[in-house]
Amino acid sequence: MGRPPNRSERPDRFAPRYRHIVRSVVNDPSPTPHPPVRERLLRCMWFDQTFDDVLRTVGGEKLTVLSPGWWNLEAGPDFRNAVIRFAGGRPEKGSVEVHVYATGWQQHEHHRDTRYNDVILHVVMWNDSGAETTEREDGRAVPILELSEFVRQPVEELTEELNPGDYPHASEGSAGRCQKLLAEQEIDPAWIGQFLDHAGDERMLRKAERFRDMPEGDAPESILYVSLMEAAGFKKNKRPMGRLARLVPLSDARRLLEDGGMVALQAALFGMAGLIPEQFALDGTEPDTERVAYVRQLRDEWARRADEFEGQPLEPDMWSFSGTRPVNYPTRRIAGVARLLEKAAPSGGLVAALEQAVRDAPAAPARRIARGPAARAAVTLLTDVWDDFWSFRTTFSGKKLRHRTRLIGKNRATIIFVDAIVPILLARARERGDDDLERRLHRAYATLPRLPDNSVLRFMAARIFGGTDPAGEVVNSARRQQGLLQLFSDYCEAEAEDCRRCAFAGALESR
Repeated sequence: MGRPPNRSERPDRFAPRYRHIVRSVVNDPSPTPHPPVRERLLRCMWFDQTFDDVLRTVGGEKLTVLSPGWWNLEAGPDFRNAVIRFAGGRPEKGSVEVHVYATGWQQHEHHRDTRYNDVILHVVMWNDSGAETTEREDGRAVPILELSEFVRQPVEELTEELNPGDYPHASEGSAGRCQKLLAEQEIDPAWIGQFLDHAGDERMLRKAERFRDMPEGDAPESILYVSLMEAAGFKKNKRPMGRLARLVPLSDARRLLEDGGMVALQAALFGMAGLIPEQFALDGTEPDTERVAYVRQLRDEWARRADEFEGQPLEPDMWSFSGTRPVNYPTRRIAGVARLLEKAAPSGGLVAALEQAVRDAPAAPARRIARGPAARAAVTLLTDVWDDFWSFRTTFSGKKLRHRTRLIGKNRATIIFVDAIVPILLARARERGDDDLERRLHRAYATLPRLPDNSVLRFMAARIFGGTDPAGEVVNSARRQQGLLQLFSDYCEAEAEDCRRCAFAGALESR
């Protein structure tokens, strides 16, 4: 890491220093000798159901996934308590096992393991076995589902879109080779922090490069819209929020705003979400006249516009309200995104409005870890949206709140800023050669304080530091957290051989 940067690698830009480190300390510059898709990605695809709704087993039997099950972090099948209906029969409850190739079942000797005797479906990306079923230890034949026949987008895109922090991971990680090297050497914490800074920049560069070859038009805007919807849903409602964004795409949302205003947009979103209430009466017996008027507007507008949309509305039971703070309910988040689209429309859309907010913000100290003006301006744009009904409500039927509350909170908006806004605006800056915008983005990103931890960050802290960095002495910024996520994605989520090839460990050994 002592090599001086060239002109394209100035410290106020997103420079590919991490890539140079990987090339210098790893024989094969690619992070890992992966198969076409990692098994963990396949598990995430199953968890999110990112494939066609109409599925058939290799044997031609139609199946419907009523529940993918819960992600098993212990020994045994990958998913427990899945619920699947085969060929229109009664729902079956059991486990699901996931492999990249069907022959992984035998390679891992699941056919000899009684813990897999409740598996009801074997999910694979490619069926290299040539068989229609997989045999359990008790002799039962388990249908095989080959997902490559049903995925909606290229695997490369799914890999780039995967945010590991959104998915379950064991909270305790075994010590990596890097932890042992750190224990054997006296490494300056500033050196570790600089390495993580480089890895954090690499994560933004890789995200930005996804947009490099996209055609002109609404591609970045549409991606930001979907990202906003998914992020607003948190973990429990991320999946239905993402599906809703595709059922009511950005082009339709804009058309609705122009044709019918906020009532038309909210009616479409709540209608396709399956959330417009049908239970309480609107005949004057309902004491809350404000609610009556609002719901009547939505019902009437949705009745006029329902035929304009393809696809079926989501089932109400897809939405999770339990275990979520009422102010974070999906009803309020849907209303918040709708109001945000309305607010950004005069500026030419969300991307243009956010770019202007970053550009107009005053300069901030380059090295001080604090939410600087540019980040504050972007976050404020996301949070400063209000709705006459939903700023005072959490559900259609709940009591009116005494004080108005934000539809999108500051913490959630800051996460959206890091995960979506920075890479999208970085892609635009590089496409135009806009050095000023890139400098402002980099400073905003580099000085942003650390965000709330997730299971992957806790795993990485244990794996690298052994729990010796509890106060964030080294990982003291969002940028360094993103660096940990990049290392996890490149090396730590895979098998043991990736630990032997890790660029971080290699850089430690080469000091």
